[in-house]
Amino acid sequence: TWRKGGFEGTSERAQIPNFARNASWSNTTNTQAAVGSPSISDEGSLNFRFAASAQSPTAASGSDSEFKAPLAAPIVTPVPQKIPTPSSAKAVPTGTPVKRQQETVKPGSLKKDASGEKPWIKVLEVNDQVLQQMGSPLADSAASNETPKQKQISKTIELENRLTKELIESFAKASVGDQEPTLQAAFKEITHTEFRNNLGKQQLLNVAISALFAPCKAVGVSETVSRKSELLSKIVTKPQDQALMLNSWQRLLADDEHAAAWQKKASEVLGALYKASLLDEDVFTAWFTKKNSEDRSPAISAMEPFANWLATAEEE
Repeated sequence: TWRKGGFEGTSERAQIPNFARNASWSNTTNTQAAVGSPSISDEGSLNFRFAASAQSPTAASGSDSEFKAPLAAPIVTPVPQKIPTPSSAKAVPTGTPVKRQQETVKPGSLKKDASGEKPWIKVLEVNDQVLQQMGSPLADSAASNETPKQKQISKTIELENRLTKELIESFAKASVGDQEPTLQAAFKEITHTEFRNNLGKQQLLNVAISALFAPCKAVGVSETVSRKSELLSKIVTKPQDQALMLNSWQRLLADDEHAAAWQKKASEVLGALYKASLLDEDVFTAWFTKKNSEDRSPAISAMEPFANWLATAEEE
């Protein structure tokens, strides 16, 4: 009735003081209070009192509302909220624009590092090996910086390594139990590899030497060379082929996974080839002198004892 009809006079409105915003709402059982009229408790709570009666309250004067009071009003107790006092809030004059502070970095505030480079534009470079492992397309662009000669050498080495693995697998398939493949079967596989991939004599020797001797891992070198010398003699047929064969042995002594062990057995390998008439003294001396002057690599240094032995034997 108070909400719908309002107050009849200003004096009645003035009797209601301002109540606290965090007041709690509850129902009272005091039936002596006026029906539908609010009252203020000592704590500042606004209480509505309804009579527990089935009769409808009388409508306020001047109103045609058919409002009916419920049998029992629900108790609603909202959680009180803390409202900041005027003293805790900073007063901002009306009409004063609020300025937002924006952090700016001045170029002069960033100092250069010890190397003189600007740290905010430093670029980290990734090597080609990491790019290939990541499968990045940048690896192809990095490889494109190679010269045509370097690209050709890389492709040749990749082809020879692949053919070496395939030839070793072919020898294993042609083997009978623990026995090695026969001379005819091994030579047939080597010939097929040569014609199928259109290999030159140097490429053929690189693949054949690695496939025939790398699996022994530098163990029993003299026996292995003696046992496979007949097969090797079908490929090395002239003095020029002996120089190419020495190039292949140099590659094995330098690039094989057991290169250190092979280098220790270099004199033994060359002695077995010399004994099997697969290496002439003049051919080796000329080849070693040229290689020793061009590249003093560990593989060439490992052959020096054999070269000294040949020189001593010739003098005697």
